[in-house]
Order: sequence, then structure tokens, then C-alpha cells
Amino acid sequence: MKTGTVVCARTTEGRVVRLKATESSGNAFDVTGKSQAVVWNAD
Repeated sequence: MKTGTVVCARTTEGRVVRLKATESSGNAFDVTGKSQAVVWNAD
């Protein structure tokens, strides 16, 4: 995932998660990285 990319998803428990890639390195077959995550209940 490219640095700065934001992805939103829903967990199996029904929560909403927002991930933002803050760091990445490697190539297409061996990528490592860090991200910020925010998770909240979708009431």
C-alpha cells in the first residue's frame, strides 16, 4: 500500500475501521509497512 493511502472497512463485529498507511518499504512481493488505525462502533 502506498504511503498516504486511506482504506475504510467493516469488521466481522460490525465496527468501522479506517487505516492510513504511514510508512512502507519493499517490493511488490515483500512489502512491510506501518499504519494508523481508528476503529469505532457503527450504531
